[in-house]
Amino acid sequence: IGCLIGVATATAIILLDIGGIGTRVANSSNPVVPFLLIVVPFASIFGGAVTASAIFLMPYGRKFREKD
Repeated sequence: IGCLIGVATATAIILLDIGGIGTRVANSSNPVVPFLLIVVPFASIFGGAVTASAIFLMPYGRKFREKD
């Protein structure tokens, strides 16, 4: 899910032309490379954040009984 959010965010940045990034991607000789250079890090960071939060929020069960 995090990777999909990252891809959607990067795509929105490119399509909405925030900071002129969409124009630069469209005017490049090979637009696939800059597109991937923007999308892959976004997907990795958002995916890692979702994974880290899922691991952090996992329920914790004790392996050993507490001694009185």
